[in-house]
Amino acid sequence: MVEHFSLYRRCFPNQVLSNLLLISRDGAVLLNFIFLNFSTYSRRQRVIIRNRAERVSELLDWKTLGGLYREARRMALKKIYPDLEMRTSELLAKNATSFIRFEYTSS
Repeated sequence: MVEHFSLYRRCFPNQVLSNLLLISRDGAVLLNFIFLNFSTYSRRQRVIIRNRAERVSELLDWKTLGGLYREARRMALKKIYPDLEMRTSELLAKNATSFIRFEYTSS
């Protein structure tokens, strides 16, 4: 995922807003600067940026990001709670045996 983000950042150095160390006012000022800078681009430059964004958009789509997010969350939980997967599977197995299957038949 990091390489996807760095690719995006290389394609759009002025458009990626990193808010790790910014307070909200600084972020707003930076975003204002980005929009002002963007408004000075020619039509051709804007088309080039749009085409780059379309090429990179597949990498940053939620179909891709969703799976990566779930995997990262699972890894983080496993790091904090090493036996979480074992407890979860035991709980699921216990609940699976306690369910009674009902079949609906119409009269």
